Formats: sequence, C-alpha cells, structure tokens
Amino acid sequence: MILSRIKSFQSFSRKIKEAKELQQVPLNNKMKDENQELILSENKSLENQIVGLADNKSQIGNSVSLEDESRDTQELKKRENENLKTQVKELIKENSKQQAALDNLTNVFWNDDESHNSKKLIQDITDLQDMLTDFTMVQGSDYKINNNEANSLLRAFKCEVNCPSSRASLVLGFLLQRITIAKIIEEVEKYLNGFSKNQEMTLERDIVNTTETLINQIILFEKNLKGEDDTTKITPIKIRQNVYSALSHRGFPSGSLFNQKHSNFKTQASVPTYKFFDAGQALEPHLMKGAFGNDESKKLEVEICGFPCIGIFTGDKLSDRIFIKAQIIPRSKRLS
Repeated sequence: MILSRIKSFQSFSRKIKEAKELQQVPLNNKMKDENQELILSENKSLENQIVGLADNKSQIGNSVSLEDESRDTQELKKRENENLKTQVKELIKENSKQQAALDNLTNVFWNDDESHNSKKLIQDITDLQDMLTDFTMVQGSDYKINNNEANSLLRAFKCEVNCPSSRASLVLGFLLQRITIAKIIEEVEKYLNGFSKNQEMTLERDIVNTTETLINQIILFEKNLKGEDDTTKITPIKIRQNVYSALSHRGFPSGSLFNQKHSNFKTQASVPTYKFFDAGQALEPHLMKGAFGNDESKKLEVEICGFPCIGIFTGDKLSDRIFIKAQIIPRSKRLS
C-alpha cells in the first residue's frame, strides 16, 4: 500500500512539473522574442555604424588621396618655380653681358685706367709744355742772343720789348715756343694731307686718309637712311678713336712725340682744338694763365702767347671744356 502511494505521489509530481513546464513555455518564448528583437536592433545599429565607418574610411581615403595629389602638385610647382628662378638669373646674367657689350660699343669715353682718358691727355700736354719750355728758353748767361735778329722777330709778332733785357729774353723764349709748335703742326698737317716728301710712313698716311673717307661715308649713311639705333650715330667717333689710338701707339717713330700727342687728340670723344692769342688781345682769364690777377686783367693785354689754349670751344665760356690754359705774358694796355 505504501508502495502504491509512493508511485501515486511520483506520478502527481510529474504532472505538476509538466504543468509548470507548460506554463513556462510561453514565458520563455516571450523572452526569446524580446532578446531576438534586441539583438536585431543591435545588429541594425552595428550595421549602421559599419556603413558610417565605411563612409568615413572612404572620406579619409579620398582626403589622403587629395593630400597626396596636393603635395605632388606643390612639389611640382616648387620645382617649376626653382627652374624659373634659375632661368631668370641666367637671363639677368646674359642681359648684363649684352648691356656691358652695348655700353662698351656706345660709350665714347675712356676709362680712368686707359691711356687715352682725358686726365692722361692733360698730363701728356703738360709734360710736352714743360719740354718745349726747356727747349726754347733763352734766359741766362749760357745763351747768346743775336739782338738784331731777335728784335726783328719780336716786331714781326708785335711784341713791345727790345733786346737786350731780361723781359725781352723771357718774351723771346715764349715766342720761340710758339714758332716751334706752329712749325710742328704745319709739318704734321702736310704729312697727313700727303704733301710731305717723307716716304717712310706712307702706310700711316693711307690709314688716316682711309679712316677719314670711311667716317664721312658713315656720316652720310646715318643722315640719308632712317633708323632709331644709337650705334650708327656714334660709329664715326668709335672708328676715329680706335684708329688714332693704334696710330698713337705704333704709327710714328718713338721720337715723334708731338705726332703721338696729335693722334691722342683724335682719340677723344670730341676732338680738342688749340687756340693761340696774338699780341694786343684782351685777357680772357678762363682761357689764359700768366702773371696777372683777375682784378687787373681788364687793364692788361697779351704781349705774347707761348703755348696755346687746348680745349673744346663752344662759343660759350660756361660750356667750354678747357684741358690746358694758354701760357701768356701780359703787358699794360696802351692808353687811347
């Protein structure tokens, strides 16, 4: 009997358990559905995040690509800029060379370190002046003057002094210097114009004549044919300068100092000329030097001019360019 009850109780217990399990099935199913919905929601969120991350990755990739392209472009532009800078430097250097060549071509003035610059010419003239003064000086006991001949010569140049006297000897020395210079210039002109009988330097004369012909032709060429260049205008000057520069160095014997200095005149941009002053002329202090002051110059006149004034004369004393003033001995003006 007891065994029967036990079996009955076990059977009842199984039924209760089954009933409970049956009761719990909907609840478990409900929980599973809720969990499934939560999981699906989380999956959806994760999917959205994945899409967002993919977009971000794409954007980052595009940005990196753009940055790379921008960096490459900047490097390319930088190289191009460096190349342009190099080209500009080369062009500036080449332009400087061409400008220097053009300046040299169109510049008609000598540099200070060249032998034909105006300062050197002035020094050469001064040296020549001193040499001639020593050569023509007749003062002192070492010199014997033929008074009659000397006075005749002084009269010929309208000098108002008489030998023998110390002043007359001084004036005579200046007069002899003037005669010497005039004689040399005369001989130079004869030689250059082909009247000299000296056959030893015909080549130099031919060069001078050919140069003058070429210069005249270039001048006609520049006047008759229109153009805007400066080179043609200064070509005659450059031809003259270079030819006479060569002649001054090689064209005359070493003893022909005056001929060399004469050629040096022709090497200047504007050719200097000379001017002697005759006895009786009024003093012009800006062209003359001697034993007189500016205050007394109006009361004096020229007695003798021994060395000429050398310069470029324009007719306006403010514009004149004087290389060397004339050396004169003054005298009192005659009372009128």
